[in-house]
Amino acid sequence: MVAEPPYYGQTTHFTCGAVTALVAQAHAGTLPRDALDRQAELTLWRDANNFLACEPVGLGVAVRRAWPSSPVEIHLDTQRPVLLDHHPEKEQEWRALLQRASRTDAARTGVPIDPVHLSMTAIRDAIGRREHVPLLLSLAGMQGFDVPHWVLCHGVVPGAVVIEDPWANAATGDTWVDAHLLPVPDASLDTMSTLSPDRFRGAVTIGRPERHGGVQCSQRENSRS
Repeated sequence: MVAEPPYYGQTTHFTCGAVTALVAQAHAGTLPRDALDRQAELTLWRDANNFLACEPVGLGVAVRRAWPSSPVEIHLDTQRPVLLDHHPEKEQEWRALLQRASRTDAARTGVPIDPVHLSMTAIRDAIGRREHVPLLLSLAGMQGFDVPHWVLCHGVVPGAVVIEDPWANAATGDTWVDAHLLPVPDASLDTMSTLSPDRFRGAVTIGRPERHGGVQCSQRENSRS
């Protein structure tokens, strides 16, 4: 039985990363479900974005900033800047600089970056530990066009990982029902989340909030301290 998270669809073409993190925290009970709204979506995106996409390091650092009690680990098996190849060369330099700044922020805030290719087994193991895994993939296999996109891995069934996809393609008749509690075969998810040109994988694992003195430490509680 896969526990059902709330469904929230991204309201822009570029906020999928922020939405996956917000849904993960709502599913974990760290964020009230009624707090899933456009203001939360755009606020987290603003902290994580790399104009316009959210790359893995920036997203992981933004999650740590928003929820200091949630264990976060970034998984990225390339040292080069990512998600930049579709930009003109003159536009890539400053975006790459921002990604290097995100790595500095990760080191400063204690968010580890795992340089090992995250396997499907490791994703299943993380979900088994009740962690959530925002995962970067290409929509080429799912929708027919090669655009980077974040989905949330939150459950497993035999032979497949259950995801929440924050985007539904209304032009082809998709609705939120098609993107909610969606089982994707392990082999298909493995292929979709191996991104060119370096065949890298980008993901963030978000653990259950740490408890202090038997009381769960939430973002709101931290802001009052």
